[in-house]
Amino acid sequence: MPAGLVLDGEFLVWDAKAGQLCFEGLQRRAVGRPHSTRSLAARLPAFHMASDVLLQQDGIETLAVP
Repeated sequence: MPAGLVLDGEFLVWDAKAGQLCFEGLQRRAVGRPHSTRSLAARLPAFHMASDVLLQQDGIETLAVP
């Protein structure tokens, strides 16, 4: 990956039992205690969904470039 690369997006948690995204699961993962982190990660896997690539090239932001 090139230096200056920034991926914009969201972290999502998938609840396999419910078959859908789980905002509550995301909140639980965010404040998880050390002893529960592994079990939460196993039950409620988190993913980063990149929606935009924001890049600086030679110190110039390329946000306006299509």
